Amino acid sequence: MARDWLDSDGESEDDGLVEKRFSNARLVRYYQIAFAETASATFQAVLLYCKTGYIAFAPLTSSFAAAADAGTMHEQEYRAYAVLHPGMPRPVSPKSVYRLAHLLQIPDLQKLALDHIASGLSIEGVAHELFSPVATAYDEVRRLVRDFIVKRFDEAAVGEIDGGSKTLTEVLQAASPAKRE
Repeated sequence: MARDWLDSDGESEDDGLVEKRFSNARLVRYYQIAFAETASATFQAVLLYCKTGYIAFAPLTSSFAAAADAGTMHEQEYRAYAVLHPGMPRPVSPKSVYRLAHLLQIPDLQKLALDHIASGLSIEGVAHELFSPVATAYDEVRRLVRDFIVKRFDEAAVGEIDGGSKTLTEVLQAASPAKRE
């Protein structure tokens, strides 16, 4: 059988093919794709979203920043969700979902994640969000957080956080009276 096209990249359908035998079952052939720096819960949530349109976002970690025991409060949120929604997947970080949706080029999921980030911003946690790795890496997230601060500049107290000089410069430029006119 002749092919009507040539694979210019020299790829083969067998590239990445894994063969594995599970217990006494027949030999199974499948493709394995590795996603580095993505939690399995996030990946599973994105797969579920692609199949069903359902995704549950966790609150931003920065929303617990002022709490004495932020980790415990975050875990309590997860437990409360599990009680209200038994059998449903655990809520996932909107910032992690944004990163993965960007990587996989799923614009509607990126927008959902961005909208959830916007709804979770608070004066108390905005400095953490402004200088987070996601805001530093993604212009759209950084603009969203920056605009939140600019609108509430008198209320927002931006502390000193490593790696934030680029974003802080943008915020100060956007908030300057010359820029507003």
